[in-house]
Amino acid sequence: MSFVIASQIALWVGLLVLAMVCLALARQVGVLHQRIAPAGALSLRQPLKLGDPTPQMICHRRLEVPALPDGISLSPVRDEQGVADFARVDTDAYATYGMPADVFVDMFDRPHRLLADAQTTIVVAYRGVEPVATALTFFSGGVASLQWVGTVAAARQMGLGRVVTVWATNVAFDLGATSVTLQASAMGEPLYTTLGYETRYRYREYVRWTAPA
Repeated sequence: MSFVIASQIALWVGLLVLAMVCLALARQVGVLHQRIAPAGALSLRQPLKLGDPTPQMICHRRLEVPALPDGISLSPVRDEQGVADFARVDTDAYATYGMPADVFVDMFDRPHRLLADAQTTIVVAYRGVEPVATALTFFSGGVASLQWVGTVAAARQMGLGRVVTVWATNVAFDLGATSVTLQASAMGEPLYTTLGYETRYRYREYVRWTAPA
C-alpha cells in the first residue's frame, strides 16, 4: 500500500514539475512573439530590414486650422484624376523611405473602388495645378485613421504637411469620429505633436520592399 501511495505522490510531483516547465516555455514563447511579431512571415532568402521605432499617435479633438500658404489650394478627391494626383504625391514623398515607385501606384490601381468608398476621404494640396501634398482619412466604427500624409520633396518646409493633416483630421471629426489615430514616422512625429496628437506607444517595424525570389 505504501508503495502505491509513494508512486502516486511521485506522479503528482512529476505532473507539477511538467506543468511548471510548460508555463515557463509558454512565457518564453510569448516574449519571443512580442519581439518578432511585426516581422510577419520571415524569409531566409529575403531578410527583413529593421526600421525606426514607429510612434502610434492619437488625437481627441478638432485641430486649429492654419492659414494656407500663398498659391496653395486644397481639393477633396472626387474623380480618378484626383486619385492619380494622390498617388503621384505619395510616390514622390515616400521615396524618402526607400519605397519603390511602383508600390504605391499598384496599391491604388482601382480608383473607382476608392472613390466609391464612403468611409475614405482624401485631400490633395495644389500649387497652381501641381499636386504637392496629400492625406487620407479612413473612418469606421466611430474612430478614424489618418494615413498616407505626404509632401513632394520639392515643396517641403512650406507647412503643407500641417495643412493636409489638419484638414483630414477635422473631416474625421465632422463625420462623427471620437478620435483619430495615425502611425507616424520619426520625421513626422514632431509635427503631429505640435498639432495636438499624442504618442501612446512605439513599436518595431520590419520592411522588405522587394518580393521574395
